[in-house]
Amino acid sequence: MLGVMLLQSFAQVPQKFSYQAVIRNSEGTVIANEDVDIKISLRKLTTDGEIVYSENHLITTSPQGVVSLSVGAGNVLAGDFLQIPWNNEIFIQVDFKLADEQEEYVTLGISQILAVPYSLYAGNAIQGEGIEGSITTFDGDNWVSTNQVNLSTNTVEVKAMDERDQEEPIFKILNSNNEIVFAVYEQGVRIYVGSEPEEKGKGNRSGFAIGGLTGFKADENEKDYFSVSRERTQVLFDDQGKGNRSGFAIGGLTGLKSDDDDKEYLSVAREHTRVLFDDETKGNRSGFAIGGLTGFKSDPTDLLTVNFDTTTIYTTLQATGNVDILGNIYTGGTISTQVTYNGYTYETIKIGGQTWFKENLQTLNYQEGTPINPLNEVFDYALEPSNRPVHGLLYAHSVVMSPMGLCPIGWHVPSMTDWDELFSWLGGTDWMDHYDLIAIRLMEVGSWDAATGDLTPNNISGFSARPGGRGVLDFPDPTFSDIDQKAYFWTSGDGIGTFAYAYEISKTTGESIVPITNLSDDELFYVRCIKDNY
Repeated sequence: MLGVMLLQSFAQVPQKFSYQAVIRNSEGTVIANEDVDIKISLRKLTTDGEIVYSENHLITTSPQGVVSLSVGAGNVLAGDFLQIPWNNEIFIQVDFKLADEQEEYVTLGISQILAVPYSLYAGNAIQGEGIEGSITTFDGDNWVSTNQVNLSTNTVEVKAMDERDQEEPIFKILNSNNEIVFAVYEQGVRIYVGSEPEEKGKGNRSGFAIGGLTGFKADENEKDYFSVSRERTQVLFDDQGKGNRSGFAIGGLTGLKSDDDDKEYLSVAREHTRVLFDDETKGNRSGFAIGGLTGFKSDPTDLLTVNFDTTTIYTTLQATGNVDILGNIYTGGTISTQVTYNGYTYETIKIGGQTWFKENLQTLNYQEGTPINPLNEVFDYALEPSNRPVHGLLYAHSVVMSPMGLCPIGWHVPSMTDWDELFSWLGGTDWMDHYDLIAIRLMEVGSWDAATGDLTPNNISGFSARPGGRGVLDFPDPTFSDIDQKAYFWTSGDGIGTFAYAYEISKTTGESIVPITNLSDDELFYVRCIKDNY
């Protein structure tokens, strides 16, 4: 005759619970290290009610006669564990026999399960399959698993639903008036600043504020170190002279402990605002730069750069008050003067210390008025005059090198040195490694849409290069190619000099600027005039 002493424990494990028993014989001695067969049956409403679920476990007792098993993880004999009606009274019946014997199970006892793990009770109504870490929500009829909110050891993740209204926030926090105070949208994060005026002594008055970890309740010592409201944005300075004396400071990622290398790159104090420049020439040469939010992987567009000798703004500068200039003014936009030459007025552009024509030359005469030979020295692209206002004229090598001069007085065809200076201004001291960035800054926006390549023009230099193509002298008629694909520009030694080559500009990464040196004297390229600096 066998006797069993049963202990049961419940753990809130998804779709199962733990059960433990100590098995003894009729003399009270534990049955140790024996293979046993335990059958679990769950009955509904009464001790002899309908069996809604049944399973058995083949298990070995411990040296102390203990068996531990998970109800819901055994060999299913009847029913579906997921369909157990936990909202009813459930009774557990435990049957037992030795694993190597053929006799019938012996019922050890039946008792009501008084504490149902919540995960089992709620899980009884969950519809569909969930994944680890997913959240269950009630849709009015059933509990439904969703992966919109997912929990893991390190992260709480909130996902936006597909085909949702993208004007609505993905995540929001409401105040007691049911107004949004913080919201995350598809495009970014917004913190809403209230319209209520400040009332001293009532909580945190700012629409957005950063304060210390202490002083959560309003008191005389409470300080908002950084606050944003409708009326103002404020950074509060600490007037203590110890430690860091700046009211606001940004430093490097290294040197977290104070040492000789610790630097504050930007600091704001009562007395001054300071930006510290690094004199290293690698990477971005500016001491301070502001760029766009797009193009993280590609070369960035610096909209504002500050270095030791120059501050450059690539967008419109607007001032509502006076602008006081103590030094010289060097302009880099359309404020530069226009130049009228042989019946056509050209826009000019100041780039660094140079002034360029902003469009290609289209004169039919040399500097002093002598006509250029229209049969073999100057052409409209494809012999179509309608191309001239957009792209200018294509000139032969002999015209570029003529001592009569092609550009107006005080201007010349740019030399290789002139082009190098332009490229250095746009690409920095290591400009030969940044041809793609230079090309992007030279190309006119909208003119290159049909061109092959993956670069995106921004024309922040104002140079406004257009893909006018090229020509080749081939009697009796020249041939033309590459319009809307590439731009070609002549260069010469000194404008009336002895040696010339050309530059090819395209949208192709890695081949955006290519010098053409193996000339055959039959090429036809465009000309940009540059102002003399000597």
